[in-house]
Amino acid sequence: MGKWRFVPLLLVLVFLMSMLCGCFEIKTVAIAVLDGDAPTKVAVGQFDWNSVTVTVTMSDRRAKKVTLNTDMFYYKDYVLLRTTPGIHTFTIGYENFTTQCTIEVIGVTSVEVKAGTLKNEYDKYGLKDTTGGVLILHLADDTTCETAITDSMVIGFDSSTTGLKSMTVRYNNDVNLSCSYAYTVASNNGLSYELNASQDGYIVSWDKKTRIDCLVIPSTYHDLPIVQIKTGGFKDCGSLEEVYLPSSVTLIGSDQSVLGAFANCVNLVTFVALGRITVVGNNTFDGCVSLASMQLGDSLIYLGGHAFAGCTSLTAIDLPLTVTTIGAYCFYECSALHNIVVPQSVETIGINTFCASQRVFLNVSGKPSQWADNWQGSCTTYYWSNQWSYVGAIPTPNA
Repeated sequence: MGKWRFVPLLLVLVFLMSMLCGCFEIKTVAIAVLDGDAPTKVAVGQFDWNSVTVTVTMSDRRAKKVTLNTDMFYYKDYVLLRTTPGIHTFTIGYENFTTQCTIEVIGVTSVEVKAGTLKNEYDKYGLKDTTGGVLILHLADDTTCETAITDSMVIGFDSSTTGLKSMTVRYNNDVNLSCSYAYTVASNNGLSYELNASQDGYIVSWDKKTRIDCLVIPSTYHDLPIVQIKTGGFKDCGSLEEVYLPSSVTLIGSDQSVLGAFANCVNLVTFVALGRITVVGNNTFDGCVSLASMQLGDSLIYLGGHAFAGCTSLTAIDLPLTVTTIGAYCFYECSALHNIVVPQSVETIGINTFCASQRVFLNVSGKPSQWADNWQGSCTTYYWSNQWSYVGAIPTPNA
């Protein structure tokens, strides 16, 4: 019996130790949502419980942050915060403690797609792509906020047929908060099309993937004219040998960009434009070392800087009487272009436009004031209008 006499004592010790440990157990003593730990206002449809942080104070005076989750508040409060404008105070529970949080929900009056964020060009049978798309929300308090466009917000997308189309972007599944967005679907034949700024014509470019040897641009695309070759649109297309442009195209590249529309197309030999080209932009044919034949029509007004620089195979070019501007270095290093006739209509010539191997025949009697001082570059053989004349069709210096 003696070995059992210590059992009551052990039981007492266990009881005392459990009581002692209970006295030092770390417990939650309070919770609160502090300033800055929750949004003060949100747009309808924008409340996210992960945006609310609860500060939990412990019995040892430490504090920890707990992100709000669905077990900490009533679902009916979540619905109100997502759908109903107004000032809403809701209760948050954590363990045996509660606190309150107040958030103002602002109504959305209209929506629009943020320019340049949502894809607007698709190949035929291409998949809907909302990556990077941003929707601007106009709020009832005259402010705006932004939210990402998701696939579920887009209605009416169809790439099974080509053409100019429109899809609907709907916010918060509300038919009254919708906007239309235009996009084009093109057949994947190596060309890409996009509407110009006035939406009355198309700009064409290369898809950078398809091999193109002979480029024949159609005059229309989905009942609208093709009016421009995109800046940099066919740059570095090494397989390209021939280009034929319809009379609908009036612009090749741009006078505002250094990306040449056909720059470095090293195998391009023949270029024919039918009739109405008015602008050949900067660097358009820069580095086209095989370009030998060039027809630009009789409507040309502007030749950009470096437009033909480095076209070492170009032997002839006819500048129509409509040309008013020839940019700097336009015919620089065109070593096979021996004779150039500059019409009287030319008002401006940039620096170093010509090179030493060329003879330049001018239809003015002296340098106009808007020509650069070093307009002739390394060219030393040039003739004013009283110093040359045509012999047959060939410009020839006077004897």
